[in-house]
Amino acid sequence: MDAGLLPLFLCAGLTPTAVFPTLTIVQPNRRFSTVVVAKAVCVFMVLAFSARMAWSQAPSGEFIFEFPTSSIPVIDLSGDFNTSQSIVGGGGTLTPLIYSINLTNDPSGRIHGTGVTIVQIGNDVVAAVYTARGNVTGGGLNPTRVSLTVHLTGGGPIANVETTFSISLRYNLFLDAADGILQGSVRGSANLGRLGAGIVQDDSNTVPLPGGIDGSWTADLIIIPLTGLGGTATILLPNGRVLQAIISGSFSNASGISRIKMTGIGSDRGFSITFTTTAGEEGLQLETVRGRILGQSVFE
Repeated sequence: MDAGLLPLFLCAGLTPTAVFPTLTIVQPNRRFSTVVVAKAVCVFMVLAFSARMAWSQAPSGEFIFEFPTSSIPVIDLSGDFNTSQSIVGGGGTLTPLIYSINLTNDPSGRIHGTGVTIVQIGNDVVAAVYTARGNVTGGGLNPTRVSLTVHLTGGGPIANVETTFSISLRYNLFLDAADGILQGSVRGSANLGRLGAGIVQDDSNTVPLPGGIDGSWTADLIIIPLTGLGGTATILLPNGRVLQAIISGSFSNASGISRIKMTGIGSDRGFSITFTTTAGEEGLQLETVRGRILGQSVFE
């Protein structure tokens, strides 16, 4: 008999002679040690098989994945957009142009805002109606980019002259997660009515990220394994914003690999992320992240 089969017989509670009645075991003095070793191997095999089965269970319950700023940053531009630039006049004279507007960053990445704000032009402050439109793109393997167009209209005393004004600005900014700012260029024009007109041209414009935003984010998943994987999930941002999602996915018993997809629902429709995970001794291990949140790709 092949000696390699002996552990299997012993695991089943059988002796070789019980299986093969005509078999004669030679060297009976070695039988005891052989059986002891075989039983030890049997125990090891059973434990290893049991452990593998435990590790390969489908994910069930709550799982939290945290992503720091240095990992795969995601920003939310909802909140104050505070910016400072200058109007270039005759002879290169610079007139400060400073204002703050409130933006909303949709889950799809669209940025928009309307309202009334205070604008500083030179040494004077006047009220203005603003509209803002744009989007956030990039992320993942590419820089996070913010494209935004802002229109400001109004009237009031500027340089002791009562006048109307119309200002149009186009921002092309990129995320600097390490410093917590957006930086890039702004182009535009400023028509100050009776005072004349000028241009805005700045290639080193910087805008701070809205309060609380630093690029970090957290995914909180509650998974129920049935015929597939289901449940609910949220994306938590450091400014307190919560994006709601539902879960769909699958699990492989053979490989222990899960594919878990989060899809935004309700007013948070427009984003989705897919996590690939494996089951191990330390629980659910995150392997890959693919998707888009607030217009930004997430890739790891």
